[in-house]
Amino acid sequence: MSDPSVSPEPILQVCAGLWAAGALKSGVDLKLFDALAAGPQDVAALSHTLGAAPQSLRIVLDALVALGFVARQAQGYTLTAVSSTFLVSSQPTYLGALVADNATSAAVFDVCKDYRRVVTEGYRPDLNSIAWIVWHMARAEDFGVQRLVGHRPQIFDQEGWMARLNVPLRHCGTAMADEEVSDLSLRIDLAALRDYWAAVGRGTLAVVRTLHPDDLDEVIDPAFLHHVIVDEGVFGPNTDFVEPLYRGHNKGFFLAHLGLTHNYEHAAEALVIRGLLGFRRR
Repeated sequence: MSDPSVSPEPILQVCAGLWAAGALKSGVDLKLFDALAAGPQDVAALSHTLGAAPQSLRIVLDALVALGFVARQAQGYTLTAVSSTFLVSSQPTYLGALVADNATSAAVFDVCKDYRRVVTEGYRPDLNSIAWIVWHMARAEDFGVQRLVGHRPQIFDQEGWMARLNVPLRHCGTAMADEEVSDLSLRIDLAALRDYWAAVGRGTLAVVRTLHPDDLDEVIDPAFLHHVIVDEGVFGPNTDFVEPLYRGHNKGFFLAHLGLTHNYEHAAEALVIRGLLGFRRR
């Protein structure tokens, strides 16, 4: 049994210090403090000035607020006395180089990579982000199970998910261009995406509970399949190849494919991208 007088606080302090230093380095590398020297700015203005993704930038800003290097006011984010004195590069008292140019920074800050970069940007512009992958899996499972297997409305249409996700699209993303994937990845609300993914899972279980084994042999009516794919818009531009591939399949196929194996395929893709960015599992 462990000694209750022994505290893990020293370990926690080191870990907290490492992440705090990572947030500070992010601000210095982005030249965030130089930008705020011009006066208070909101996330949109700073994002334009720095060329940074708004959602990722907000995380950095809020971390720096918690650390006391940035303040949040009604007009936007602004410098504090410490940052205006020591973290603006035009000041003679500038200390940002201690963070940016420290000889050990490359090794130390390798573990401070912005995990959100994995989520919202992916590994390269020509690879999918994890945010896009989860959105795509959820949309495909939603229409596949709810509409084609359960003949129910999509979860997507029942609780205002288009607005909540901040993605003004009905389709599931098949054949999207690289720039469209990047745009979706940066604009999507990640908290809402997690909630939508969970809601889709619950919806799938609800449909499965109503099924009899014989139901899985029922072939989807071609007219209904066309209605869902085309009229309801679950597939976007450049996807004419999908309907012929889906025609003639039964409910068991769509439950297994869009409810299981399609997700396994893309979950593996996400793990590969995560690993390429250095977040490996062994």
